[in-house]
Amino acid sequence: MRIIQTKITLLIVITAFVSAILVTGIIVQTRVAHRIVSETQAVSESNALRLTFEVNARLHDKLLKNLAGTDGLSPRVLLANNDPEQFRQLFETYPISFIVVTDSSLIPIATFPEASAGILRALPTDPDAFRKFRSDGVITRYHEWINDTLTRIAVIDIPWYPGITGNQANGILFAGFPVSADELSYQIQGNARLMREPLNLPLDKTITEGKVITQLPLFGWRNIPVASLWLEKPSEILKSLNDYRKYFIWFLIICTSVFILFITLYLKRYYMWPLRMFTLAIKFNDPGYLKMVRYRDKDLASLHQMVMNVFSHERLLNDMIRRRNSENLNAFHAAILSQISDAVYATDHKGIITYWNRAAETIYSVNEQDAIGKIADELIRSRWDDPSDEARQQQLFNTDGFMKGSISQELPNGTWIRVDAGITRLLDCNGKLLGQLYVTRKTEARPAI
Repeated sequence: MRIIQTKITLLIVITAFVSAILVTGIIVQTRVAHRIVSETQAVSESNALRLTFEVNARLHDKLLKNLAGTDGLSPRVLLANNDPEQFRQLFETYPISFIVVTDSSLIPIATFPEASAGILRALPTDPDAFRKFRSDGVITRYHEWINDTLTRIAVIDIPWYPGITGNQANGILFAGFPVSADELSYQIQGNARLMREPLNLPLDKTITEGKVITQLPLFGWRNIPVASLWLEKPSEILKSLNDYRKYFIWFLIICTSVFILFITLYLKRYYMWPLRMFTLAIKFNDPGYLKMVRYRDKDLASLHQMVMNVFSHERLLNDMIRRRNSENLNAFHAAILSQISDAVYATDHKGIITYWNRAAETIYSVNEQDAIGKIADELIRSRWDDPSDEARQQQLFNTDGFMKGSISQELPNGTWIRVDAGITRLLDCNGKLLGQLYVTRKTEARPAI
């Protein structure tokens, strides 16, 4: 009965373990799929932000080209008139924060509005380094902070002498376009922010519950990041995916719990209960059960056969008989050993005492409770009187697994006694060491050394 209960318990545990592994695997798989979709969404939103930012920049570039084609902005005309205010009406029609015209050495010729410290700090001062920075295209862009406003500065060459071809002298036109986080938020339908400290946001930090976070660094004219554009955008795809994943995980957990509960109740109802009834009927000689057995009741036979088939009837009975015989035999041997007059004790393969008979209690003055679990060589110290005899017996023990002779032993209380001892090596059916068996007989006492 206990073996069957153990088998049913083991079956339930294995079922729960396998179910937990399957659920965990499915959860991990859905997490990986969710991660892939989220990363794809993050890349898509990042590309959308870059594209929107680039479209805005190109619109400003188009305005800058129109300004560069204005004859009144040439350095020669500005130096001659020395009155950039006449172009106020023209400048106010464009979304430009400032315009600066310089010569090729980056010396300002005209500024609109009037030159300020913030605007001048935004202009490069090293002509050679700036010449290397400029791209091969017509327009070069970079970003700078002017009075706590992030500004995209577009640069284009303008002719020094308008209408005269063949002269390569050029001036440089700088135009500032403010970068508006509110405008980007409206265009992208998200929450955009501009930060002075450039951030390097890891990919695993760009995805939250139902949101995608995009971080875009913005560079100055020395190719060093001067700002970061941060966009947090709600994603209906991620929100729906998160909700679906939560519901799916809960559904798996509930289904698995119901399945394990069903298996447990089913096994107890249709296997444990009939077996318990069989055991009680046999134990108390139930006449109804005995009558069913005598007349070979079909329902009883079917139930009996079902139970036995499920749990491997033959092997189960053999295990029960072998175990019962082994337990009875061990009890019988223990009863015999407890009655003999010689001290008998046994140790496991580590030298720890596992058996201690009554004669051992008398000879060594140590009761069984105090001896069991102790290391034999520490509880009782033994010494051979003749070293040559000890070496010979040890060699015999190593080859045959048995040795005997007269030895002196020190008891826990310090008293020395002399005994005739026989020591046998205990092996299992596979030849693996189980321990040692000691049989000693007291011969004479000797004073403590």
